[in-house]
Amino acid sequence: MKWAKNLGLINNQQAEQAIARSKFAFNFRFSILNTVSEKLRNLVTDITSWYFYVDDVLDEISQQTKLTTTQVIQIVEVLVDILHEKRQSTKDLPQLSFGDALFGEIYNQVCSATLDIQARIKDVSASYYQIFCQNLAQWLQTVPVEFEIHHQKKLLQEAAYLRLRGYNIGMIPQYDMAAIINSLPNYFQQDHFLCTDRHLGIMLVVMQNDLISLAKELRHTDEDRVNNWVLARYRALRQAKVANPLQLAVNLCVTEYNQEVERWENSIATRNFPDEQATMIAAIYFNGVQSNLDWHVGNERYFCLSN
Repeated sequence: MKWAKNLGLINNQQAEQAIARSKFAFNFRFSILNTVSEKLRNLVTDITSWYFYVDDVLDEISQQTKLTTTQVIQIVEVLVDILHEKRQSTKDLPQLSFGDALFGEIYNQVCSATLDIQARIKDVSASYYQIFCQNLAQWLQTVPVEFEIHHQKKLLQEAAYLRLRGYNIGMIPQYDMAAIINSLPNYFQQDHFLCTDRHLGIMLVVMQNDLISLAKELRHTDEDRVNNWVLARYRALRQAKVANPLQLAVNLCVTEYNQEVERWENSIATRNFPDEQATMIAAIYFNGVQSNLDWHVGNERYFCLSN
């Protein structure tokens, strides 16, 4: 909270309440936060604050201030350059024109925060720094794509939607932070089973979020204009003229989600891991899914559909 205030990310009571309510640090309870230094614990908390703030800036705030896709791309390019060390101070930042003085101030604050985060990540984990910043940059680069899809009210095919959401749902940076915190190697890239675990964890969080946010989506947007895993199933069932297509879609998606979780849990329980670190990585991937659900429910981020 102190870091966010010092950088100007929190400048009113509403913003402070929003960040306090999100309990950022506790979203990573599947990481061993109580066994690491205060320096690293603060970094995890601040990265999480940064992630949610940047996500809001590039999504909700940019839409409220009516930025164009080109302007969002320009912001993302600057942030990606910072993460790749192509811009190393506020003096290297290009002056972008937004037509909105308030957003110009927000842009400067986000860039300053990103410069701070980038330097601190490199300081605590030189070995993992490159892939971590690369994954953060990859997440950022999906934002203009999603922004334009939302702006055009374009519906994606289910497979294309899940692939896009897998990149921008935010689990990859969370998994990377867990690896840094627990001093785990990055050999999941060479292990087929751990790669599968990582991908499955990300997809389950996409499914989970779409189920949890469904009622909110339906309150604010036409059901035929929303990219959502459950609504994609609903539209297919409605076209097939089945009875109660929305409730059936919810039931089918909940069943599929639970089956995938159970199948994954059984796979981990019966697998012969090569060493203790591989066992821990798989546990982090699996527990991260439940941690994400607990965080949403605990903060009443969305309201679920009633039965």
